[in-house]
Amino acid sequence: MLNLARTAGVEPVQPDDDGLMGLLARGEVDALGELYLRHDNMVRGAIRRFAPEIPDAEMEEVTQEVFMLLLDKAKKYDASGRFKAFLYSIAVRKSRSWRRDTWLRRKLLQGASGEQLHPGQTRSEAPSQQLAMREAIDQILARLPKKQREVLLLHTVEGFNGDEIARILNISEKTVRTRLFRSREAILRNVNREVWQQALPGEVQ
Repeated sequence: MLNLARTAGVEPVQPDDDGLMGLLARGEVDALGELYLRHDNMVRGAIRRFAPEIPDAEMEEVTQEVFMLLLDKAKKYDASGRFKAFLYSIAVRKSRSWRRDTWLRRKLLQGASGEQLHPGQTRSEAPSQQLAMREAIDQILARLPKKQREVLLLHTVEGFNGDEIARILNISEKTVRTRLFRSREAILRNVNREVWQQALPGEVQ
């Protein structure tokens, strides 16, 4: 809680959200704790809405990361009385980032093995095998041309259809279909061989 000065017989007045951001911008980090107490439920709700696959074990970590971003953004914050919308937008971006970085990787791991994984469920392989598989998938994604990877993420992670992706990227729907086809083709061509060669060397011909 904030350490606000008291006057005789008068309870201190808590700053509003914009006021807390102003304190945070001046280096008073206790303001971050107050903002967390006020809005952590809203942030968790946003994360759950935009990343419903997130395991409960990771929810607290992602929630804290959202609030920690306020430390960097406080000095540039425009005190317009719209803090909740501002914070919500950060939570949405963080949720989408989690899905891009984590959920898609898990989907590819599932596709590589044929095993059905539920949200929050981990695979049964040894840690060294899991690490090798994750690294292999990261390499495959990294090698995709940026335009193909962008369309793949918008479709697979964000759930947009062809027409929506075309509008977002300002390209034709035919181009969307072409890029999506090529990205899937590249993954199917490489994922089984490369993932399992790194996870279980010598077992994939």
